[in-house]
Amino acid sequence: MQFWKKPYQALMMASILFGGIVFYGTACTHKDMVLPASYNGSGATDPTNYVTRGTDVITFSTTAGSGVFTFDKVHSNVMWETRFLGTGAILSGRFNWFGFNTFNFDEANPANTKFTAWVQLNQVNTGEPARDGGCLMTAFNTNTTADIPVNGEPVNDFNRALIQSKTVTYNPTENIYDVVCDFTFMGVTKEVKAKLGYSGKGTYPGTTNLLRGFDLRFSFSITDFPLKADQGEVNDKIDITANANFKQ
Repeated sequence: MQFWKKPYQALMMASILFGGIVFYGTACTHKDMVLPASYNGSGATDPTNYVTRGTDVITFSTTAGSGVFTFDKVHSNVMWETRFLGTGAILSGRFNWFGFNTFNFDEANPANTKFTAWVQLNQVNTGEPARDGGCLMTAFNTNTTADIPVNGEPVNDFNRALIQSKTVTYNPTENIYDVVCDFTFMGVTKEVKAKLGYSGKGTYPGTTNLLRGFDLRFSFSITDFPLKADQGEVNDKIDITANANFKQ
């Protein structure tokens, strides 16, 4: 009995060990597992079925009231950057005057999301007076005289840049919203593609006021617009980042 008992025990242990390895490999790697058609019961052909999004609806108003959001300009900004002479170091700046005419965001139904926003070009701030009151003003064919907004927007088309959404769709791969916009700059309107991120949900410290944050990023080609100055002074590509907070 003892003669074959030890080989038998060794064989049993080896079988158990091998079986455990096979089970671990198939159970943990899921290599051959077929995923369910959808996590919400609809067809597998739509990739958004695998993404769970919230149901926030944000309606912007210039007047505070129950259930509406006002634009928190104090904690928002509009930034730009480009390469000096196309190949030099990055030049960057921001705009002091900017705002929204409309902003409506529907997290679960992107097609309902719409916005129109503007910046006043001659209120640029790079931290360098020779640019802020000099070559940038020449390029914009304007001057540093403030164009007092009417209904929240500059009157002179050459003193403003305007962006207005046309279509908004959810991009599940990047967890972001793809936006096709009309961009008006120097009196010319061109179509641009932007990325809209829903970047933050929270409350303001010490209050029950809701905070909702967004960022919009897009680029445009300067050669599409009639700058007065030599367009070779900057790179053809201008990158824009707009960060906006809303308060309820």
